Amino acid sequence: MTSAASGTTRVNVPSDAPSDALEALRAVEVMRAIDGARVTVPEVVGARGTVVRAVELARDAIPTLDAAGVRLVVVSIGTLERAKDFSRENDFPIELLYADAESATYEALKLRKGAKQTFMEKSTPESILKRWNKDGAKDLLGVLKRWKPWLPPRPDQGYQQGGSFVFRDGVATYVSYDVSTGAHAPLDDIFEAAGVSTSN
Repeated sequence: MTSAASGTTRVNVPSDAPSDALEALRAVEVMRAIDGARVTVPEVVGARGTVVRAVELARDAIPTLDAAGVRLVVVSIGTLERAKDFSRENDFPIELLYADAESATYEALKLRKGAKQTFMEKSTPESILKRWNKDGAKDLLGVLKRWKPWLPPRPDQGYQQGGSFVFRDGVATYVSYDVSTGAHAPLDDIFEAAGVSTSN
């Protein structure tokens, strides 16, 4: 659903979510995983097209976004040490990863959180089935083989859902809140919002 006033595509956004995602993040700090420096989210986003995706290994997105000059940023709940572990374990570029031990980004955006959203939504098994039908859930099974019991800094953070945000010229052009575990925005929608052509 696109808001006519703002031109922002908003998907599964709860009514209490901020109308201006970047403004809600104005004072929120995260730690750059590569060196531990604290930076504000607007500093990370910058003026050029940027995709902020709270939760997903974006292996398939990085080459496409890089080729178009769009920066991918992943903000993850957890400590700086866990961000480095995540980068190493998943062969994810550490320079694209930011740690948010206090969940400040998630709280400012009012992303969904709770046991119901984590375990009881029908979209969770539906997303797993979709992955299974696509490729036998190869990525999911690969992650599970390497799974380690990393605990978040606070127990309630284990129930946190993420989202996908595309910023262009300092404005959110796409906002999608994950309904439940595994129910992420389609990459094609993110590419389109970032102005990235995926046709060959």
